[in-house]
Amino acid sequence: LATFIVTLLALLYPVWVFFAIQALSIWILALGLLCIAGLKLALAEDWTQPRHYLILLLVVVLCGLSVALGDVVFLKFYPALMNFSVALSFAYTLTQERSFIEQMVLRFQPEKLNQPHVKSYMRKLTGAWALFLTANGLMALYTAMFTSTEFWTLYNCVISYLLMASFFIGEIIFRQFYRRRWHTNGQTNNSHNEYDKQRLDL
Repeated sequence: LATFIVTLLALLYPVWVFFAIQALSIWILALGLLCIAGLKLALAEDWTQPRHYLILLLVVVLCGLSVALGDVVFLKFYPALMNFSVALSFAYTLTQERSFIEQMVLRFQPEKLNQPHVKSYMRKLTGAWALFLTANGLMALYTAMFTSTEFWTLYNCVISYLLMASFFIGEIIFRQFYRRRWHTNGQTNNSHNEYDKQRLDL
């Protein structure tokens, strides 16, 4: 329950900033962000990983700059930071034996990895998500620097999640097409192999 609440607070962070920016001082907003980042680290299953502490350090820097310079724009960089950090996590696993999505499949549906075409597809999908999250992070950064707080909130709390949902649903639809195509090609190859075997027997 605690993890769910903290995750929800992080997802709704732009809304909180939008409503609090007029009534609260910058240092209170910064303190709120530090609390969210600190709780996410405390509740993380792999809290010993250095990347969590790097993210927390960057959040501290952003909060410090915002308070020192009296500019809320640094607090608005948090959604971009989250996108970039997750994109980097996805991309890093491409240098390992198993990509991020392979690790998830191995954890919940290991039998699927027995199919020869799955590993390649999962690696490509991991790369696609890394690119998508990078692009989303760049857009979040743009909205923080060059647009109004209203549009920043709209993009990072509505449009961004709609884009993620569209990407997710689109991948599911494509996966069905890919699976049917691979299955059809596999049957065709088996037929050719059987035909060649029969010719050799003759």
